[in-house]
Amino acid sequence: MSQSRDDELAWRPERRPWGVGDLVAILVWTVAIAAFFWDAVSLRQSLFYFDITEINYPYRDFFARELRAGRFSRWCPGLSCGLPLFSESQAGYLHPLKYLLYPWLPTWQALNLDTVLSVWLTGLGTFGWLRRHVGPSGALTGAAVFGLSGFVWAHLIHTSMTNALASVPFVFWSLEVAWDRGRWWPIVPGALALACQVFAGHLQDTILTSGAVGLYGLARAATERGRDARLAAAGMTAGLVVLGMLLAAVQWVPSKELLDR
Repeated sequence: MSQSRDDELAWRPERRPWGVGDLVAILVWTVAIAAFFWDAVSLRQSLFYFDITEINYPYRDFFARELRAGRFSRWCPGLSCGLPLFSESQAGYLHPLKYLLYPWLPTWQALNLDTVLSVWLTGLGTFGWLRRHVGPSGALTGAAVFGLSGFVWAHLIHTSMTNALASVPFVFWSLEVAWDRGRWWPIVPGALALACQVFAGHLQDTILTSGAVGLYGLARAATERGRDARLAAAGMTAGLVVLGMLLAAVQWVPSKELLDR
């Protein structure tokens, strides 16, 4: 907490340099996730149930086989008498984790690591965001509350949704950095994170995240002092969402066209 010259109170996050405690906290989070998902991480067993077998695995297996063959096939002839799989979006054609894993591993192994890495990233991003406000132990607690929440774990079979949830803390983290530095460039990684939600293939999460970001931006603008500060807070918030949607237009435009049909 700091005090301005006119004796009004202004709340700003304290500068909290990272150190050994942060490395320990991240290590604890990593070990906890790896231990719980050990059968999946060690590739002894596969995640193979319900939506995974009916949607997520078939979509990703086709996409992976096409990538290995050097093709970017947007139409899948083997599903539903032919399916515009790119427009359907849940295969995650443009999501970064797909290119990190699926061209190099059997699909079931890539799907295992895709899911576990998404849960891990959800906690890691939450830790980094909360470290702006609290110490390592507090940030680790917050990471566990979100990353191990019933909402996240209830949707492990919805791989695209798990991918999308990993972006949420990075969006808010970037926006706060932009606000506090008074610079626009930090919204760029936040916009990329928001675009990755679209690329993951779960547009509902993008709508929910954008709504939450909008409410957070309104709250920030309402508590800022001065017209310029309020406009900057609101403008950065809107800018992040708009830029994210522009970056993701290559995916959501064909998806909307498919839905309209």
